[in-house]
Order: sequence, then structure tokens, then C-alpha cells
Amino acid sequence: MLVPRSKRTLIEALFQEEARRTTFSIESLEALRQVTIAGGTFEVRIDRIDSLQGGGFAILDYKSGEPRSLRWKADRVRDPQLLTYLLAEQGRDVQALANISLTRGRAKFVGKAARTGLLPDVIGMNPNKIPADQIDAAWQAELDAWTSSLRDIARRYLEGDAPVQPTADVCRHCHLTVLCRRVELAENPLEEFPGE
Repeated sequence: MLVPRSKRTLIEALFQEEARRTTFSIESLEALRQVTIAGGTFEVRIDRIDSLQGGGFAILDYKSGEPRSLRWKADRVRDPQLLTYLLAEQGRDVQALANISLTRGRAKFVGKAARTGLLPDVIGMNPNKIPADQIDAAWQAELDAWTSSLRDIARRYLEGDAPVQPTADVCRHCHLTVLCRRVELAENPLEEFPGE
């Protein structure tokens, strides 16, 4: 079977990024899991789980769009997918979570990690702010904070609390704006959705 040139370019770009990594092995691909969050059960398919040199695992998800930072603020988790995978893999020592964006002939890892160097261009916990012997505990505290936020969002959703909370980058590309109530729900639509 002949692979189209554009796909070959993306595969080559991914291989080049993977070659920058320390030794790893692919533990599983397309891993189907069930995860219970706040009493709701969800079925997920994890694109890839890697076993890392020195111990631990990386959870990876392939994306076809432009790379962007993960939005995991405690009060506003906007990218729940990797966190859901993290909860599905609770028994594993997860050391890194990342999306791999494959677009325009390039591959880019975007995510979070316990230590710098686990994944290309993914920065770990800052060793200048956290003593080396406390990095594992600090990383676990971050994971706990992120998953706690996700559980809270799931709980509220399952209780029927699902307010409209759009972001400009999502709204700009949505084809359902005619059906959306975001403008009428915003106190000041021009401030909340600049540039639209």
C-alpha cells in the first residue's frame, strides 16, 4: 500500500521528534478503558501509553490541529481528555501527559511532565523552585489538583449544572453559533468575546 506524501511527511516528522527522546517503549496503543468519575462511567480510548526509561509512564494523545498549551487551571479545566485518561490509569506511575500535534508536516509534543527531558520540548517541574528530593511529591500534588478539578466538573455536569462557558478560540470555529445562547448569557458580550 502506498502512503500519500503528506502522511509520509507527518510520520517522518514524528520519528524525528521521537528520536530526540531518551529510551522508551510503547506499552499500549488504542487502549480501551472504562473510568468512573463522580459516579458517572465513561468509556475512553487512550491513543498511546509509553513506558519511560528510569520508570514511569507517559500518556499520549494524537491531535491533528495546531499545537496549544494545555488549559488545566484549577477553576477552569478546558482540556479534560488527558486528565480523564490519567484517572483511567490510576494504578500507573504517570510521569508525563502530552498531546502530539501532527499538522502542516510537523510533529510537536505539548504537555506536562514531572521532569524536563521525558518528552521533547515538554518542561517538567522547576528544579530551581522545588528541591530534587521533593519533585515526585510536587508532581503528585499537581496530578491530584488537576484530577480533583476534573472530578468537580464531572460531578456538577452529572447534577445538571452545565453552564455555557465558551472560549473565543472555540467559538470562532463553531458552526452552531445560531443555536448558541452565549451572547445572551454574557453580561458584556463585547468584553467576553473580543475580536468576534
